Amino acid sequence: MFEIIGRLEESGLVREIEVVDLIEGEGIYYLKFKAAMKNGGLFYFTELQKLGYNSYSYHLQDKDGKLVARWDNSPHHKNLETYPHHRHTGGRIKPSFKPTVDELIKYLQDIAPRQ
Repeated sequence: MFEIIGRLEESGLVREIEVVDLIEGEGIYYLKFKAAMKNGGLFYFTELQKLGYNSYSYHLQDKDGKLVARWDNSPHHKNLETYPHHRHTGGRIKPSFKPTVDELIKYLQDIAPRQ
């Protein structure tokens, strides 16, 4: 789970990463951070893993605070074939799976020049 911070720092995409909350304990891992992107956008990462449960939200917004994309597994949008996993983008909800660290970094690299 913590690999994402190192990968973001190595990517050259971020100015600063602020860890908002971190819990590591027996059977529980929780990480919440905010990354200020060099292009002025913000990337928010929240993930909780504990026995039999995983919750995540990865939220990217542009320099004006407008949502670019958010992946999460909040239990709504039951009509999607990937329920509860989905992605918010362009004002729409789309089927999606939990992106890997590589997929998140690639998306951020691809979208950064357009923000």
